[in-house]
Amino acid sequence: RARSSLPRCRTAMAAAAEQSVAVQVGRNRYAGIQVPGECTVGQWKQLLAQGVLGSKILYPQKLVCRGSAEGAPLEDAAPVPPPPGRMHVTGPNAVLKMLELALKDFAEVAPREKPPPRPSSA
Repeated sequence: RARSSLPRCRTAMAAAAEQSVAVQVGRNRYAGIQVPGECTVGQWKQLLAQGVLGSKILYPQKLVCRGSAEGAPLEDAAPVPPPPGRMHVTGPNAVLKMLELALKDFAEVAPREKPPPRPSSA
C-alpha cells in the first residue's frame, strides 16, 4: 500500500501546485522546501528515502513529525503543515544528521528566531 501512494504523490507534484514548507530540526530551521500540495507526511518520508533532497535519507520512517515543537506527532496520513507553519522533526540522531546534511545542501537555512527579551531588573 505504501508503494502505491508514492507515484500518486509524484503525479500530484507534477500536476498540483507546490507549497513551500519550513522544517525545524532541533534549533535549526530550513525554509523554502517545495512539497506537493497534496502529499502527506508519510509520502514526504517516502520522497526523502527516494532522494528528493539530493541524497537518500535512510530510515525516514523513524522520523517523528509534529505541527509544533510540543504538539502531538502527525500521523503518516496527515497533510504536511501548510505555510506559514513549520514541521518539527525529531528522531534517532543518525537519521536526523542525514536529514540535516541533505537540508543544508538543498534548502535555505532560515535565521534563528531570537528568544524573547528578558525583563530588566531595575
